[in-house]
Amino acid sequence: MRVERALSQLIFKEVRFHLKADQLKRCLENSYDFSFRNAFAAIDDWSYGYLDKNNIKRFLKKTDHVATKQELIGILRRYDMDGDAKINFKEFEIGLKSSLTVFKSARKSRPKSGALQGTPSHKALKV
Repeated sequence: MRVERALSQLIFKEVRFHLKADQLKRCLENSYDFSFRNAFAAIDDWSYGYLDKNNIKRFLKKTDHVATKQELIGILRRYDMDGDAKINFKEFEIGLKSSLTVFKSARKSRPKSGALQGTPSHKALKV
């Protein structure tokens, strides 16, 4: 019973962490001056076209955080999808995008009244 309780608490904390991280991602995306390209370029200080542990370490140091080796490995593991120990722009963008949405803001367009998509108009039919 102890193991189940500990596992339940761990899962709860993990879910809460992901919700908080997603909330921060949405705030960042909604900032008027934010762009994924500029954010990537800010970290890719030597214009490699990818991020590695050295780029990330320098960026974090500039922002007054001295990252541990474990933190750098954790960042690479979270974002690097192909396992090459480098984060390309697409991996960065996917990793930084908000994945949980509460409401969808864009509405699907409906066909104009009286017209069905994929069928000819009644005016086009000749009897």
